[in-house]
Amino acid sequence: MSFDMYSGNLHDAIHPHEEYLLAIAANAPKKYPELTALRDRFYDDPRISVEQCDALLHELIDLLSDHVNKNDIISVNLISRLLSFFSLARRSDRAIVCKSD
Repeated sequence: MSFDMYSGNLHDAIHPHEEYLLAIAANAPKKYPELTALRDRFYDDPRISVEQCDALLHELIDLLSDHVNKNDIISVNLISRLLSFFSLARRSDRAIVCKSD
């Protein structure tokens, strides 16, 4: 099942086969505190504030730079998709409501 994220009329999801990204971030919780917190609250239907969304954008960029081989098109596409979603939510100044299965 998916981890669905909604912000206004925007929707995206982290699918079970994509959860590995949060596990990578959890190995460095000081560098990726918001990604780690999201992983820790994954099944609690968290709400992501605009400020947290901003931090998640920066952490995803760092994760892409630090841990993802540019030839790993699956991870690059996943992070790019999440960056787009969080950026659109941030620019519309709306929190993200999550629904866990």
